[in-house]
Amino acid sequence: MAVIFLLGHRSFPLILLVAAVRAFGSAVQHPAVGAILPQMVPQKSLTRVNGINGSIQSALSFAAPLLSGLLFSFMKIEAIFFIDTVTAALAILLLVGFLHVSPHAKALHTQALKGQAIPYFKDMLDGFRYIKEHRFLVEFLALR
Repeated sequence: MAVIFLLGHRSFPLILLVAAVRAFGSAVQHPAVGAILPQMVPQKSLTRVNGINGSIQSALSFAAPLLSGLLFSFMKIEAIFFIDTVTAALAILLLVGFLHVSPHAKALHTQALKGQAIPYFKDMLDGFRYIKEHRFLVEFLALR
């Protein structure tokens, strides 16, 4: 986007397309973070770490538009796009370089079965059944 805008091609539909791609990325990223935390955090600390992670995400959701507005008042949109690109690249490099997570127990079990597929849809149905059996979860997820 930064390069396209620097070349003078300012397009509202292009901004919407990039926003949609970013939203899709977030839809993948947030559940992935939630799924990987139990592999990184001891069981006894998991509730506390999930709470801290939720608080950080909420604070970022609140602060990001404020910071964006501040940056827009001092910088051109092209520079802001470059800041976004550099910070994303830095985050990816840090994760790739320093984050090493051992395989999940279910993945190890699949390897032991010599490549038999994990019953994904069975797991998903089991999750839906669990939610259905707990009225609080049904109400909580319906309101979310």
